[in-house]
Order: sequence, then structure tokens, then C-alpha cells
Amino acid sequence: MPRYYFHFKDGTLFRDEEGEDLRDVELARCHARRLALELASGGERAGCIEVADDSARLFAVPLPRPLPIMTIGSRPLQRGVR
Repeated sequence: MPRYYFHFKDGTLFRDEEGEDLRDVELARCHARRLALELASGGERAGCIEVADDSARLFAVPLPRPLPIMTIGSRPLQRGVR
């Protein structure tokens, strides 16, 4: 099984020294998206997950942008949430 590395880059590169053994590049892409969502949920506002294997950088997944918050009356509403 190939090993993929999930580096975090926000101007500085934070290297994943251990990596994850995953079946294929599509599972690596799903894992990178999940990591990006977790980082954004934890307060990170910028950056990306750079995915590499043992030989090269493969692709990058940007952190999602936070959804704008709108206020109607006295209740804040988050766009896309009911």
C-alpha cells in the first residue's frame, strides 16, 4: 500500500513525518479534505494540505473558507444552515 504525507502549509510548511498508508490517491484526496475541514473548524483561516508520496508532491487541498454569518433580527444565522 502506498504511503501518503499530509503537510500543512500556511506560509510555513509543517511536514508530516509519519504519513498514512492508503489504498490509492483518491483515498488520500478524501483524507486531505477531511484534514482541511478539521483545521478550518479549529480556527485555521488560511493554508492548504499538501499531499505527497515518497517521490513527489501530488496535489494541494485548500482550507475551506468560513461561511459568512448574517443577522436577521436578533438571531445570527449561518448561511446554508437551517
